[in-house]
Amino acid sequence: MKQKMLYLGILSFIVCITPCRAQKQDFSTLTGPYLGQIPLGETSEVFVPGFIPSQKDGTIEIGETVTINSEILNEDRKTNLCPCNHDQRKKIKPIIGNDEIIPEHKNDIKLVEFFSKFFQKLADKNNFNGVVLFAREDKIFFHRAWGIANRESNQPITTSTKFNLASASKMFTAVAIAKLAEEGKLIFDDNISQYLDTSWISKEIGRKILIKHLLSHTSGLGLYWEEFDKHSGSIIDIDDYKSIISTEPSFKPGTEGKYSNTGFILLGAIIEAITGQSYYEYVQKLIFKPLNMDNTGFFMMNEPNPNLAVGYYEDKENDGILKNNLDLHGIRGSSAGGCWSTAKDMHHFMRSFASDKLITSNTKKILLTLSPFYKNYGHGIQVKKGWIGHWGGFPGIEAFVMYYPQTGHTLIVFSNYYDSSLPFLNKLKYIYKVISRG
Repeated sequence: MKQKMLYLGILSFIVCITPCRAQKQDFSTLTGPYLGQIPLGETSEVFVPGFIPSQKDGTIEIGETVTINSEILNEDRKTNLCPCNHDQRKKIKPIIGNDEIIPEHKNDIKLVEFFSKFFQKLADKNNFNGVVLFAREDKIFFHRAWGIANRESNQPITTSTKFNLASASKMFTAVAIAKLAEEGKLIFDDNISQYLDTSWISKEIGRKILIKHLLSHTSGLGLYWEEFDKHSGSIIDIDDYKSIISTEPSFKPGTEGKYSNTGFILLGAIIEAITGQSYYEYVQKLIFKPLNMDNTGFFMMNEPNPNLAVGYYEDKENDGILKNNLDLHGIRGSSAGGCWSTAKDMHHFMRSFASDKLITSNTKKILLTLSPFYKNYGHGIQVKKGWIGHWGGFPGIEAFVMYYPQTGHTLIVFSNYYDSSLPFLNKLKYIYKVISRG
């Protein structure tokens, strides 16, 4: 797994609004905390491709032409002051979905007001770049977007922008396995050697690992990032993971807990072995099509894909330069993660937990049964106080998908800047407190 603590900061500039002789330059490709392209002692008129923060709460609107006085930069070309004219500062304007309706319940109104102020304040400080959706049952009360989806093209994020879900898409794999169990095509207590041949795992080891172990992260299998990084350009299908995963458990299956992407790759392989379809075809047919998730899919990154949010992270090994993550997550996602979706599509998916449209209530109970050795996790679904769902994280990706079954609320937060949603996590207790009041 990528062991990086990534704090995504965009450039802090000194903005001088006063008239001056200026040479116009395009800094649309400028990344990182250094202004090496701006010669000291000159003043340049710059086209800013994204919103620019100050040390205080002022920002510059997307696409605005501003003047930067580079004489006041220090020697290493970092800026550390506020805009020259505070009255000229502008705030980032959210893009508001046309599906919002006014809530009737006072606690829903209270949360809408909270989300509006909280995320706007973060966006104005350049501390949030993404989409937020809040709903009760099928009624969407809050659906808004801030920031840039693609810095290279200056494309803004909208409420229809598709985000990478990272591990949040493990829920699709869990539901697919549960459906096969409902149909009598597998049993959660089956050992995986019944479905996987020795090209995947030895018979000896496979007989010790049960399907429920893979779902609950108790198989003893781990991650594969080091090998994935070496071969990501050639991994397209589930079968391609055979060459990079290790199927040697680090403990006796079913006795401890350890997060395992390898386990979910094997679940994808089991789905393919049973159905005779690719994993991607099966989840499209089983989940995405029936739920009208028209903007969801495991898109190929070597093909044109409109309206995707490109992920950005701070490269700590290269002077903190802001980089896109396209070379990190490979060509296509898998049964372990990497599906793309919109907040509205994921709202459709989480609403399916309130009905038997995909799987029955009894089967959902199995998925939501807590793992004995992995905290706050069921079987492919996170189960926390008040909510069920899944989070996903990767350099340049944050996905928080939560459904509160007692009240029917859904809360979804996506960001394409890693760590930009962390302040939101500190408010989950407050959010739950208000929601639980009914």
